[in-house]
Amino acid sequence: MRTAAGFIRLFAIAVAVALVLSTAFDLIDHLNLVARPPDLPDTANLVERRLASAPYGQAIWPVFLATHLFGAIGFLGLAGLAVAFAERLPRGDARRVVLPWSLLAGGLLGALAELVYIGSGKAFIASYCDCGFKEQEIISQTWAVMVTQTAADWVLNGAIVLTAIAVIASRSLFEGTARGSTWSLLSMLLAVLIVATLANDLLELNFDVGLYLGWILTGIGVPLWAAWLGLRSEELPSAARAG
Repeated sequence: MRTAAGFIRLFAIAVAVALVLSTAFDLIDHLNLVARPPDLPDTANLVERRLASAPYGQAIWPVFLATHLFGAIGFLGLAGLAVAFAERLPRGDARRVVLPWSLLAGGLLGALAELVYIGSGKAFIASYCDCGFKEQEIISQTWAVMVTQTAADWVLNGAIVLTAIAVIASRSLFEGTARGSTWSLLSMLLAVLIVATLANDLLELNFDVGLYLGWILTGIGVPLWAAWLGLRSEELPSAARAG
């Protein structure tokens, strides 16, 4: 029967692998390795842009789907970690409340946001009625997708805040071990990276910087933190030993 440490390892490695894959597909999208968006003049209106972008949307859909599907799996892995931590941490440890619950809520909210992105993306590339009301339908569809994705953005922001809380709460997990100080430093650096990425997006400081910070966060920062946690899970305090 798999132990709590084994489940921590399983979910942590799942988080690392899923987020690396999600980031890789997002890079494929932004580098236009599968399809290139149309080059439209600045004078093109919303309907013209939507019609010209339809073939590109269809071509890039599998990459978009993979990006957010692996993102959802990564967040679900965080939710799985929450359950494993609740079993592993000693009774009476304050982290047994803060760490699992922030991971669980953040993981579930993040997965929900990623699934909403998938649904709204699918709606965006859906066909429309090529009739007398085509322009009205395209405008309505585009705005509906924008509103839905904006709502998903804020759900994701909440998930990111909760994940940051969990990362900060986890910084003393390996306290007293040979690698405790390194883990604490890694956790705090990751928390700073999360806050910097979120602040840049919320304040709309620089779009390109936000992209780079996001790729570093999901492609390196969180996977490194999760992989370390998974590989060292046997060194964590045990509820059985403490109880």
